[in-house]
Amino acid sequence: MSLNLIENFSFETGITPWQTAGTAGTVNPLTGAFEGSFVGTLGPLVALVPGNAVISQAFPVAADAVNLRVSYALRRLVAVAPIVNGNIQVQIVWQRGADGAYAPISTEVLEDMPGTDIDLSLEWETHVVVTGPKPALAEQARIRFILFASLIELGVAGTYIDEVVVTAES
Repeated sequence: MSLNLIENFSFETGITPWQTAGTAGTVNPLTGAFEGSFVGTLGPLVALVPGNAVISQAFPVAADAVNLRVSYALRRLVAVAPIVNGNIQVQIVWQRGADGAYAPISTEVLEDMPGTDIDLSLEWETHVVVTGPKPALAEQARIRFILFASLIELGVAGTYIDEVVVTAES
């Protein structure tokens, strides 16, 4: 079994080394984390002006890796109609290096979850996905969690991510 390639996989030490865009970060949720005390968040508690939110992290991929096994916990908190949760997409961006800069080779969509009018689930969902074959030139990969906000999103309790584990299979 290989080691987890993700640093701070349960957001217990804040957002570093994760990168964010839009309304994304970490929180100690009143409703509880999947593991530990903190979670990564996508989307605001109240969004009067909706926008996309992204949490991502890059990590090295060994030359002998065949593919990646990705697992994570996801929870979409309660939204109230007519408010609509946006699409959530989980991606792996395969990258190659050149003088310390990493150029994308390809993007693989691991999961694409449509938005919903109402989500009353109070439970965490666990997801496990295996990528396709690693491109021959890939030296690094980036996992991205993206919340594509709905145009009519006026308020939502957010989307939580926790316990992100990525291992290389060789």
